[in-house]
Amino acid sequence: MIRQFCCFLILVALFFSSCGRRDEFVLNTIIVEPDSVSIDPSQLFQSYRAIPLETENDFLISKIRKMLIHDSCFFILSTSGDVVYQFGFDGKHKRNISNYGRGELEHLYIEDISIANDRLYILTRLQNKIVEYNLNSNCFCGEINIGDYYSYLSVVNSNNIFLWSNNSSSLFKNLILYSAEEGIKKTFCDFNEKNHFLGSNYFIPFHKQANGELFLTQLYDHSIYRCGYESDSLEIYMNVMFKADEQLPDNILNASFEDMSKKLQFAPVVHYISDFFRMSDNWNLICYLYKFQYRVSSIYDGIVKNYLLNGSEEFPYATTSNVLGIHNDELITYQTASAILSYYNIEHNVSENNSLFGISEDANPVIFFHKFK
Repeated sequence: MIRQFCCFLILVALFFSSCGRRDEFVLNTIIVEPDSVSIDPSQLFQSYRAIPLETENDFLISKIRKMLIHDSCFFILSTSGDVVYQFGFDGKHKRNISNYGRGELEHLYIEDISIANDRLYILTRLQNKIVEYNLNSNCFCGEINIGDYYSYLSVVNSNNIFLWSNNSSSLFKNLILYSAEEGIKKTFCDFNEKNHFLGSNYFIPFHKQANGELFLTQLYDHSIYRCGYESDSLEIYMNVMFKADEQLPDNILNASFEDMSKKLQFAPVVHYISDFFRMSDNWNLICYLYKFQYRVSSIYDGIVKNYLLNGSEEFPYATTSNVLGIHNDELITYQTASAILSYYNIEHNVSENNSLFGISEDANPVIFFHKFK
């Protein structure tokens, strides 16, 4: 009896957490064994298609930081950070969206973008503001002053904007629910003062679903949170327990991230969940980096299957290293033209696809859609 009670206390302890402090009792804990993987993409996908992006000097893209889909168009933020490129589903370029400058309705370096209600929201961290672009009239139409440093955003509407400070906020809060009319509505996710301006730019915390649901992940935390703008809440949707070679140190969110990054740089641990997709009520997908390889776990009715996607003869471009999102039961990724013409063709003997893509080494990236089974 005593032994059973002790086991119960251990289970209770495992279910408590937070964005630094977990206040919810969570029953949905999933155990993932990242070393037990399948390397066969055909177990996950049934087909794929490719969309090469048109290439001209006025819209050259090296790498894609983020891509949004809206009204049968791609809206792409590249590493250059000063332009949002709009392409059609046929890969044809439509327009460059940019108003670079320091004045009203202008922006400097673009940190992040979000789309809601036919408006493109452009976050410029250096100017502490969000610039709005009307996608119907194709013009810049407003701006929202947010008064602090933020690196990521996800917009429900102008009165419900989730902002992520990446350890930069003067409030020492990472997650802010913001309103253009009211200002700060609520704050979440304390961070330690010793980590001020020591955030990570290697992952995107927000994971917006096709149905509008918004989920959050963060560095050194294996929980997935649901952001509720109607209830002004943040609740744990799922805890993930990785049975890896090593585990994250206890109380890691109160430690120095600088020390932790050095200590864990080569450690066989999962630092963070890089992507999360809620495919249906009983099917979730998570992506993460483990042992310097991106992996994906499919969780269907509580059953976990892990995949190490690094291409195959049948699916040479199936990889989770450049995930852009999910659209209509298809995983969206991209590859640079140089990668396609070198590594992938050599490793997987698919040189015949060069004529299909019609690309040169300096061409824009190719977008891939892999359809799930």
